[in-house]
Amino acid sequence: YHVELQAAMLGIEIAFRKGWRKIWLECDSWFAVQSFKDSNMIPWKLKTRWNNCIFFTKAMQFEVSHIYIEGNCCADGRSKFALQTIGFSWWDSPPSFIREPPIVRDDRFGLPNYVF
Repeated sequence: YHVELQAAMLGIEIAFRKGWRKIWLECDSWFAVQSFKDSNMIPWKLKTRWNNCIFFTKAMQFEVSHIYIEGNCCADGRSKFALQTIGFSWWDSPPSFIREPPIVRDDRFGLPNYVF
């Protein structure tokens, strides 16, 4: 649960620093998603960082939703990539191993449209 929360917080922090203001956080951890509705679920060790992230989300068009792990093809593709990689990776657009075969496609506006 701590790992999922920290991943969500890192994503929010990076998005805020990059100036991204339309964020949809999709997570396969039900507890992490519920934490956005009930801050009492946040462990005290993470509380200050969590409050900072919530402050950031107030300046964003921010949505959070749950996705079942079986349907999270993008996360599955990234975890397979991580098994073969040492270090931290960041992409500003979907990487080729997600795009081909197309797990993510762009809609007519050029926005990511996830295909499961």
